[in-house]
Amino acid sequence: MYSQVQFGSQQVVSSAWAAFSQKLSLMLDGLAEGDDLILNENCSVQFVQFHARGDGSKVISSETTSNFHRSEYKQLCNEQIAQLIALGWRPPNVHPGNWAVTDEPYYPTVAVTCGPFYSASFFAIFPLPLNCKSLADMAVRTFAQVLRVESPRHSLYDAYDWDGKRFSLPQLGLKRFKY
Repeated sequence: MYSQVQFGSQQVVSSAWAAFSQKLSLMLDGLAEGDDLILNENCSVQFVQFHARGDGSKVISSETTSNFHRSEYKQLCNEQIAQLIALGWRPPNVHPGNWAVTDEPYYPTVAVTCGPFYSASFFAIFPLPLNCKSLADMAVRTFAQVLRVESPRHSLYDAYDWDGKRFSLPQLGLKRFKY
């Protein structure tokens, strides 16, 4: 079992997750335009992914699992959905898709910079300059508190650039997806 540490305002996560949040913050700060980083609980449908938009919009799109991705027996409960929204995730607003862009009226600042955003996942849009610590903290709280992943050691990652070329991030301390 991991020791617990204070994390942000009255939120507690394991010391392993707190240390991982610091590593993730540094990795997010180094993403180039068009890069993708996917964190996943050992090949499950529990994920958080980041996309440094390559369309000149200067934003990072992020998504996490929704009930669309889960079997009927492993659906997020109402409490988990409320926790995701409280963390700043926007609810899914389209049926299936991934990083889809189309007309969406309630994100006017995003629409101005990169076009409206639709997703079948919970999602968030972060304009640059990015507060990488806040984004990493949001991702860690999502894994540790909402999705109830015990430790980052139960997670995998993948990273690739605009052209689909995979690149390594050994500093994360995670194993990489194997395809």
